[in-house]
Amino acid sequence: MNSAAGVRVLKSNQRPPQADMFEDALPKIKHALPDPNRSTQENFEQFHRLNPHLYVVFCRMAKDLVRAGRSRFGMAMLTEVVRWDYLTTTNHGEYDFKINNNYQGRYARLLMEQEPELAGVFELRKLRKA
Repeated sequence: MNSAAGVRVLKSNQRPPQADMFEDALPKIKHALPDPNRSTQENFEQFHRLNPHLYVVFCRMAKDLVRAGRSRFGMAMLTEVVRWDYLTTTNHGEYDFKINNNYQGRYARLLMEQEPELAGVFELRKLRKA
């Protein structure tokens, strides 16, 4: 372990420590295709109800970044890491893992509302649709 201000630095051939969080959570994704007759917020709420474990994964990743000394980062980055780890660590069979990009801002808002440690870490844009 190399250390700069107590932060663990991994060599390129080491698996990041969050890999274990994907073993149980992501294979159980329940798909909820967006309904064009509902708002983005309503579609997000349905997706979140079906997949509450994704909140836990995003929360853990964001808190890890805060503990590593980061004060600002993007939800898109976290989403892509989840997608990458899902594709490289699970054998999901006939189902594909999908998170609608329109949900990223809503996850960021939810995380900052529910987790005091994460208040202000995401830069938010004005929502187009409720």
